[in-house]
Amino acid sequence: MEQALRSLQRPTGTSVGSLVAQVQAALANINATVAAAIAANSYTKAQIDAKIASPGGIAPTTVSASGAVSGTTGRFDSGLYSTDAYSFNMTGTRVTGWHQIDGHIGTASSSERFKTNIVDAKLIDKAEAILSIEIDYYNYKAEIAKRDDPASPGYVGPGYQVHQELGAIAERLHEADLWEFVVYERDTITETRYRPVERVVVDDAGEEHVEVVQEPYTVYLGDTLRLNDAGQPIPFGIHYDLLGIAAIAAAQYLHRLYRAQQAQIDENTAAIAALSERLGLQSS
Repeated sequence: MEQALRSLQRPTGTSVGSLVAQVQAALANINATVAAAIAANSYTKAQIDAKIASPGGIAPTTVSASGAVSGTTGRFDSGLYSTDAYSFNMTGTRVTGWHQIDGHIGTASSSERFKTNIVDAKLIDKAEAILSIEIDYYNYKAEIAKRDDPASPGYVGPGYQVHQELGAIAERLHEADLWEFVVYERDTITETRYRPVERVVVDDAGEEHVEVVQEPYTVYLGDTLRLNDAGQPIPFGIHYDLLGIAAIAAAQYLHRLYRAQQAQIDENTAAIAALSERLGLQSS
């Protein structure tokens, strides 16, 4: 019985030959099989190089990195955050930062080497208006909403501590003709242009080839004032960074006023002294 079972289980020459043929066929086609699997499920080196050169949209949209992220340019349309910037103590060489309307962050030179059409602003003529700027305490409506408005996207709750602000009101400066220190709402002027970009594409036959496509990009051409229905500019903020210049102008005005009054006092004093001498009076 056992001998019969062993006979049944023993492979025949035909089955062995068939198995060998299958293995040989698989080995012969293994390169093609692996290549097909890679092509179906992986990027080629050329495709990877092309995506690195022009990545386009990257998923996930939130990217975390344990090290520094560096590059030549970057764009953040929904906000730029640095959680330690508020408490980071700048002790080295530093300059004031500026934000251009097109989104660029940088500095502004004050050297005459970079300027032209230099004309005296004559801000001393506006010194009285500068000295009349009213300083107020106030709260931002969005801050109040964080505490009081459950429908607000930024709502925190009744325990939220609303920040107290100190400053001036842009509309009051505009009304006082101190437009130099008012930030007005503006519209950017842009233009869509195209540049050739090489990309690796794979055709229906699985063949790779380089294709030149025209990639759109936006060029910032400047900006213009946004006007209200009455054709007037719309105040938005205050150039607090420039109010130091306003303070200089006000100080120059007061100094000139002091010198003029002092000159008048000196002239009156001399006249009184001369009159006293003619009258034979002695100054006490």
